[in-house]
Amino acid sequence: MSVNIDDQRPSFDNKYEKKKLNYEADDWHPLRNDVILDVYNCDLTMIVKHGCLRGEPMIENGLCSLWSGIRATYGINHGRVAFQIKILRYLHSSDLLYNEIPFGIRVGWSTNESDELLSFGYEGTGKIWTGNQFEWYGEQYTVGDIITCYADFESERGNVLLSFAKNDLNFELAYRINSEDFHSRPLFPHIFIKNISYQVNFGQLNTKYSLRPGFCFINDYEEDDRIRGTLGPSSKEECEVIMMVGLPGAGKSFWVERHCAINTDKKYILLSTNNIIQQMKIDNCDGSHEMIDRAIQCLRIMFDIAACRKRNFIIDQTNVYGNNRRRKMSLFDGFYRRAVVVIPDDNEYQRRRYKQQIDQSKFIPDSFINQMKANFDLPEVADIFDDVEYAELTFRYARDLVIYDRHTNNIDLSSNHHHYHFRPFLSHPKQYHHYLSKFDHHYYRNKNGSK
Repeated sequence: MSVNIDDQRPSFDNKYEKKKLNYEADDWHPLRNDVILDVYNCDLTMIVKHGCLRGEPMIENGLCSLWSGIRATYGINHGRVAFQIKILRYLHSSDLLYNEIPFGIRVGWSTNESDELLSFGYEGTGKIWTGNQFEWYGEQYTVGDIITCYADFESERGNVLLSFAKNDLNFELAYRINSEDFHSRPLFPHIFIKNISYQVNFGQLNTKYSLRPGFCFINDYEEDDRIRGTLGPSSKEECEVIMMVGLPGAGKSFWVERHCAINTDKKYILLSTNNIIQQMKIDNCDGSHEMIDRAIQCLRIMFDIAACRKRNFIIDQTNVYGNNRRRKMSLFDGFYRRAVVVIPDDNEYQRRRYKQQIDQSKFIPDSFINQMKANFDLPEVADIFDDVEYAELTFRYARDLVIYDRHTNNIDLSSNHHHYHFRPFLSHPKQYHHYLSKFDHHYYRNKNGSK
């Protein structure tokens, strides 16, 4: 390891410059060998600029309700290493929801896999945080303060020691972590903020608050001694956008969770109202109409941002209406566009809906489901999709079930009865095909206007 200490390094900024923000970072190149903020390993609403050492979130049009996270381009799994962050400014917005915390920040270390159990932070409230568990630790910090984050891989064999400092005040040990929990995986500098502008120092800047003896900035380690985070696509043609298609409760989010776990290198960003609500983290508003409206508002903006980024996306919504699919996917011109259709058999679907109601307290009226069934339009490989995959029922049986549901629910919706139109539980795909063989001729004759 060689250490390069340069007294001529520039210093932390002392003032905030208000400039028009762009969707893409300036001075960003994926093959840079210094440690900077990683635009491929961050939330869509995070803006990176000033040599990729400054960041702040978008706050316009309701985005002020979201938390945004970002990691550094390099991590490390040995030595005694540190980085610093300076809080530059609070970004004020009059668009916050009732009871919403206006500002927030957590800084620290995490693995590259977005696992909350392996994320360790020091919050602006003075608490430390890991795995959604908080405990009191040090002092609160605010605009103008500089926080130093330390990771010590050497002092105790088999353990990693994490601690923090505020300006020139060093705090006691925050975490003692068994090295086996990481399996030699590196820890990356990690920042998680809400409506705050900040600047990081990985070793490129001069600072009046020196590191503890024996520690070095992460950028002062040779490149071979650091571990590069996942490299992102270099063009839109290398990016993928997956659109989930299926009724509420069909199992789309389960498929997404499993697919993301298998393909961690793709760093999929989820575009869904549920994911945005998780980013909001607002107490006493969960499930409120105001929060849901805000999430829908933010999602519309997210689609526009996503279309400008070289990232991989999954649209986790029902997407059963063909016109809506075309409108959304037309934004992603140049991406590899793929549809994943999740249609289980009827017994399994009813079981999943019931489980969703019990586990998530999420109730969706039958009338709403029936309306979607009556207008369900299966995607095809055409102008907006390069590939269509059927994750459960095959295309043949899924098509038969959709035709059956459209027929029965169109009859029900055209009647004056508002109760659920009964149909028998058909547990096997062949039963749908058998049923369809009896009414298909009648259905298509009526569809074509024949008697």
